[in-house]
This record gives sequence, C-alpha cells and structure tokens, in this order.
Amino acid sequence: MQKYNLHFYSKTPCNIIINGEHIGLIDNTTTFFIDVFVLKPTLIVICEPICESNTTFIPVSFRLEHKNGNLKSSSIFTKIIPFPENNYDIILEFNKLET
Repeated sequence: MQKYNLHFYSKTPCNIIINGEHIGLIDNTTTFFIDVFVLKPTLIVICEPICESNTTFIPVSFRLEHKNGNLKSSSIFTKIIPFPENNYDIILEFNKLET
C-alpha cells in the first residue's frame, strides 16, 4: 500500500468531506489549506462551498484515484499539481450558480 499526501486549496471557503468523513473547513481566514495523509488508492471527495454575499456556488463531488504513481481526478473543477515524494496540491474551483 502506497502512502501519499494531499494538500487541498480553495479561493472559495468550503467544507471538505472525504469518504463520508468531514475533514475540515477552508475558510481563508484562519485555515488556508487542509493536508491529508492517505493510504487508500481511491477517495470520494465532496466539497461544499460556503456561500457569502449573495453568491451561490455549486458543490463539487469527485473521485481521486492514485494509480501507478499518478493522481487523477474525475472532476474538471480540480487542478492537481504533483510534487516529489507523493505530495499533491489539489486546487478546487467552484462555478457560480447563475440565477
């Protein structure tokens, strides 16, 4: 079993839920990122944006899969930046809900 580290970032404040467990809140005031140490090859991630000032964002759910030393996301709303020693930055982007 290969271990790897994920570093979640988001410009929009949001809750991070991985495999049904609330991992934390990125509020960009006191918490600017969340680090997760992972042993499982596949994760289901839910990102629930915290909507402020009359702006509504769409929540994002996606699968992260670590295979053959590469991390892949099932979502176009994530950007993965690989670093040495199985470290990955995951930048979350949210679409605004047009009303």
